[in-house]
Amino acid sequence: MGIKLEMFKRFALAGFAIFTVSWKHSKKKKYHTFKCVCTPRHPESKQEHGWDLYALGGQDVHAWFIDHEGPWVYCGEFYWEGDKFMWQPSLEVDYSSDTFKVWKWLFDRWWTLQQFENTVTIENHGRCGKCGRMLTTPESIRTGFGPVCLKKIMAMP
Repeated sequence: MGIKLEMFKRFALAGFAIFTVSWKHSKKKKYHTFKCVCTPRHPESKQEHGWDLYALGGQDVHAWFIDHEGPWVYCGEFYWEGDKFMWQPSLEVDYSSDTFKVWKWLFDRWWTLQQFENTVTIENHGRCGKCGRMLTTPESIRTGFGPVCLKKIMAMP
C-alpha cells in the first residue's frame, strides 16, 4: 500500500518528499524514484517559492549530480503561477527517457490523480514529506507525514 493519492499533492509539495512511482498493470514492474524539494525563489521572482525535482539516477537517467543521499539528477523546477502549476525542465534532461515521461504523466494529471488509484502506486521512503524525519506508524506511512507535520499540512489551504 502506498501513499493515499488524495494526500500525494500535499506530500509532494511539503518541502522534502522522496517517493517512488510504480504501475500495477505493467507486465514488467517499472518504477521511478523522485525527490521534490521546496526552494526559495529569487527576490525578483513573482513566486515566493517553487520546487526542484530530482530523479534517482539509474537505468535511463544519467547521474551527474551526486548528493549525500545518492545519485540524484536535477530534472527541473515547477512552481505555481496564477491558477496552475508550471513546469520548467532542465536542459540536461533526456526528454525521451522513461523517467521523464513518468514525471510528465504524473505532472499532467496532478489534479485528477485519484482516478488512477487502481493503476498507480506512490510509495514514500519512510520519511516525513515535510521535515524528513523517519515515519514509524502505518498511518504516517500511508499519509507520508508524521502526526505533528500532518496537522500543519492539513491546516494549509
